[in-house]
Amino acid sequence: MPYYTLRSIFIGSSFVLKKKGLLRSSAIAGEGHAYLKSKLWWTGMIMMIVGEILNFVAYSFAPALLVTPLGALSVVVCSVLSSIVLKEKLNLPGKIGCALCIVGAVVIVLHAPAQAAVTDIDEFKHFVIQPGFLVYMSLVIVSCLVIVWKVAPKYGKKHMLVYITICSLIGSLSVVATQGLGAAIVRNITTGTPQFNHWFIYVTMIFV
Repeated sequence: MPYYTLRSIFIGSSFVLKKKGLLRSSAIAGEGHAYLKSKLWWTGMIMMIVGEILNFVAYSFAPALLVTPLGALSVVVCSVLSSIVLKEKLNLPGKIGCALCIVGAVVIVLHAPAQAAVTDIDEFKHFVIQPGFLVYMSLVIVSCLVIVWKVAPKYGKKHMLVYITICSLIGSLSVVATQGLGAAIVRNITTGTPQFNHWFIYVTMIFV
């Protein structure tokens, strides 16, 4: 549980610090390089990196079913800090959304399995090559290609759900790959069972 909480705090806070750094340097990310001299911006970037490392650690020890939804807590942290630090108004729908995130996180923690289903790379491969997952993975890849080439150029600037959909679809695969890679690393360290001599672990790294 500490990993999930800390990563949410680090990642949520990092967005606020980076934006604060951008505002102080009167710059926009991707436009100019003045923000690269901002200590505040770099603090936010470092916090994000630490948060993502904690995220990887969490996936290594806990089920993705538990870790992934709890990532929404970083949205709550970011929203609250944005209201306090950046003086951005958190309206009623935003407050309701934050409350739902917290309630959902509590429900997930109470009902999620205690341990991850995958313990090494062989077991992970067994699950991944099942027909059901292969069909799902194919549908995700095809859907992403269609959205990127056909939908995004036409509707991407008008509807943010276009890019959110792409991110969510690809993320669903990267989360699974992260779980498998993390489990393999933990198994290699804790038991000494060689995991990196298995070719499938390198395929997993590509998706991570």
